[in-house]
Amino acid sequence: MLNLKFGLIVTPTDNELRRGDPESQENWVLPDFPLLNYEALWFADSFVMPTTGESAVNPHVRDIVNAIVRHAQPSNIGLGILPPLAKNIRSGVDKLLSQLQQQQVTDKPTAIALAAQVSPESAQIAGIHDYGLLSVGATTPAGFGALPSHWEIYARKAKENGRKAQRDKWTLVAPMHLAETREKAMHQVLTGIDQYAPLYAEMGITPSLLSREALIETLIENHFAVVGTPDDAINQINRLLVQTGGFGKLLLPANHWANSRDTLQSYALFSQTVIAHFKATGPSSQ
Repeated sequence: MLNLKFGLIVTPTDNELRRGDPESQENWVLPDFPLLNYEALWFADSFVMPTTGESAVNPHVRDIVNAIVRHAQPSNIGLGILPPLAKNIRSGVDKLLSQLQQQQVTDKPTAIALAAQVSPESAQIAGIHDYGLLSVGATTPAGFGALPSHWEIYARKAKENGRKAQRDKWTLVAPMHLAETREKAMHQVLTGIDQYAPLYAEMGITPSLLSREALIETLIENHFAVVGTPDDAINQINRLLVQTGGFGKLLLPANHWANSRDTLQSYALFSQTVIAHFKATGPSSQ
């Protein structure tokens, strides 16, 4: 039986950066990790590894990482990176970590995974080089459909290189905002979800030019997001467990759909009900 773990992932997209200074601690709404039983804090999308295999670090990396590291234990910090097309990815990752140390980042991450949407490239490279797999598009229609093939590729490449793939190194991302009722949750995200509309349209998740209400309803109907109750969240996680056959971590994006108070309340509700449910019953997969 898998020991499913839960956490948050900070992904500073262009939409989020419009909110203000990305280096500001106040720009990221994060809960008290030890108090709420969140066991992982991941940081992704600001690490760019070009196709040459050389690694380049976003100039804001040091300040953003230092700002969020204070919310979790060093052993819980993970990095999601985009793989280059070049074969020498391990050299690129080593250079990336070296640059982080040179910039005096507070804590070295203990987990590194390659980010995957739909393309099998990340699963192939991660399986070959024994990195984790981070399915950032797990709940998009295309990404959800690709999950079984990604695991098959990841496991096959690991076997070809003398290892057995470990499902606890597979991390999925699933957007959620919870409240006591679905109506309350939908009302709370009206304040900020529209800033993501261009991104979701570009990703093919929703049509363009939707009203805020229609945007929320579409995200719920196509199963990209949970905007509702803890029961809705449990159903979504079980849906992902069935589709994948099992994974190690589920991360909630630290987004700006709702205001800070409602976001923190959503995190707390998720911990008190959803995390508690799976800790008590265990995930329904081997």
